[in-house]
Amino acid sequence: MKKKTAVVFGTFAPLHQGHIDLIQRAKRQCDQVWVVVSGYEGDRGEQVGLSLQKRFRYIREAFRDDELTSVCKLDETNLPRYPMGWQEWLDQMLAEISYDETQQELTFFVGEEEYQQELAKRGFGTVLQERKFGISATMIRENPSKYWKYIAQPFRRQFTKKVLIMGSASNGKTTLAKDLARYY
Repeated sequence: MKKKTAVVFGTFAPLHQGHIDLIQRAKRQCDQVWVVVSGYEGDRGEQVGLSLQKRFRYIREAFRDDELTSVCKLDETNLPRYPMGWQEWLDQMLAEISYDETQQELTFFVGEEEYQQELAKRGFGTVLQERKFGISATMIRENPSKYWKYIAQPFRRQFTKKVLIMGSASNGKTTLAKDLARYY
């Protein structure tokens, strides 16, 4: 019997509760889940300081204790940009997850109807999941503090402001630090 394998892919810039929900749904329906972190030089993740390597590390951290979830990265730098290059992207992705059609039944869990259509045209099973939380990575990148509760824990450090308060003794640094902490 073939192993049911799910694939959830994206730039994950940043990973948020909607992504995590999709991965958990895939895990409940399959034996194994591959999270494929993809991107290229200068992509929307890099524009906010989240390089492909950093996103990959943070997502591995988020799923480090999950035996059913594996994470890999796919560098799209030398591939044609979406919507071109589907076949090249797919070939590279299948190689990254060591796909063996004799051993695995592959299903893609996606959040976009056009992804579902493209993958179905190529003979792959798909599950389309509508956005459950009404959140997107774009909304988070534009206003991280407003959507803070949706950002996956490892990614929060990327959106945290660091403040250095300097001064001589007894000039109110402690009070200022406490006031800033309360406000932010």
